[in-house]
Order: sequence, then C-alpha cells, then structure tokens
Amino acid sequence: TCCQLACRGLGYTLSFMTEEQLKNLGVHSLLLKDADGSPLVRETWFVYDGRRAKPDYVTAFIGFVEERYSIQ
Repeated sequence: TCCQLACRGLGYTLSFMTEEQLKNLGVHSLLLKDADGSPLVRETWFVYDGRRAKPDYVTAFIGFVEERYSIQ
C-alpha cells in the first residue's frame, strides 16, 4: 500500500523490494547508507496474530514475506 501511494506521488516509503522491482514500477529509489558509506542494515520484526482469520491479501503478503526471506 505504501509503495502504491509513493508511485502516485503521495509520499515516501521504506521498501524491501528489490531494485529491479522498483525500477519496473517507475519509481526513484535511494539506498540508505551510514556515515561510512556502508549500506544501512537493521533487523526488522514482522508481528501478527497467527490464530485469527485474515483477509486473502494479508495471507498473500505473509506468504510472500515468508518465502522471500525463508522464514518458517
């Protein structure tokens, strides 16, 4: 959702999409770097209640994240 808003010129977003995916969307991207010029990397937590029913789009997103990042 955030990426779609940014694609429409309605803001900015931090994205975990690949550079190629962003290029295909026609958006400008900027790799964040620290003061030494190294890529900025941090651990990110993805938290959700696995016991509750979720809309199909949420289930699809969770599946994408689990597959893309080999999360079990």
